Amino acid sequence: MDTHDRGVFSKIELRTTGGRVRYFFLLTVLIILAIIFFFPIYFAFVGGMFSSTELYKPGIHLWPDNPRFQNFIDSITKYNLLRQFLNSFIIVGGGVVTQMFVSTLAAYSLAQLKPKGGRYIEFGMLITLLIPSIAYIIPLYRSLVNVPILNISLINNYWGLWLPYSLSAFAILVLKDSFQKIPRELYDAAKIEGANAYDLFVKFTLPLSRSIIAVLSILAFVNLWKDFLLPYLVLQQDDMQPITVRLWKIAQFEPLNLQMAASFVAMLPPVIIAIVLQRFILRGVSIGGVKG
Repeated sequence: MDTHDRGVFSKIELRTTGGRVRYFFLLTVLIILAIIFFFPIYFAFVGGMFSSTELYKPGIHLWPDNPRFQNFIDSITKYNLLRQFLNSFIIVGGGVVTQMFVSTLAAYSLAQLKPKGGRYIEFGMLITLLIPSIAYIIPLYRSLVNVPILNISLINNYWGLWLPYSLSAFAILVLKDSFQKIPRELYDAAKIEGANAYDLFVKFTLPLSRSIIAVLSILAFVNLWKDFLLPYLVLQQDDMQPITVRLWKIAQFEPLNLQMAASFVAMLPPVIIAIVLQRFILRGVSIGGVKG
């Protein structure tokens, strides 16, 4: 008899009346939560197909009488969203690469090199996680206007975003915990075979941690894609700004239906990436749970 648990409930539990009741109750709750979370995406899609007058009609309208799919094309061409998408991918792509580069090196140093004062460094990182980012946005902006020591300005420069994005205490601490769980015997055997510090990091540590690195990269992409305030302050030229800043400008002057259409188009990249790469997220989470 196969009694392997495939989820919250085992097959034995599902054969009982109480188990089936709990299963359908939990399923109902999950469906309701899924609808609640999905509704803003659906509302942006449907709202983008309304005319400017239909959108303000009283009552609940789940579908327009005359869908105007042209609104999505108009929002892309009128507001040059393709250029803003390119800017967003440049900003977010550079941010993810620099964040993973810095995080893996820092985590490897803390986990395997055991520097003096490593515990205090970790404690300092934990403190930064408790501080909301808005609290240090002013000193960060002042530092980017005139970088200390170098005396250069990173305003209207993508490095003004890539450098702040490269520092993630959360990613460093997660990777540090993952690197620590790699058996020490593997490093000792590699050293006997003549592997140097570079080989240990690139040929052993990174490949063995690729699942958690993939998960952190996806989370970083989604988090950086939705960032608004820092790109708004740093990139003041319209041809360099990401989609989030352009949406804010559209919301000030344009009709609501085109705002909704543009908002839905802006949602697509992170949603598609999350759907396509969800197996990597689940795999990384499951590996982390087994190791823990």
